[in-house]
Amino acid sequence: AYFEQAAKVFPNNDSAQHGWGVALMRSNQPRAAIPHLYMAVSLAPTVGRYHHALGQGYIAIREANVLGSALEHIE
Repeated sequence: AYFEQAAKVFPNNDSAQHGWGVALMRSNQPRAAIPHLYMAVSLAPTVGRYHHALGQGYIAIREANVLGSALEHIE
């Protein structure tokens, strides 16, 4: 909730956007996290951990899509 509030109050704060994105990832919400992680990278493109978090978000979405496809074939 802290990072969500901070990102709303300071939308151009890279740390707040990254924090909110990471919090969403930890809540298993990678699709919701991507815009915030992308914004953090856009605001501070030289911060490696922002790129890493964004990549992890895309991987989580891909893995969820693959798992969903596999489960569809089982049912």
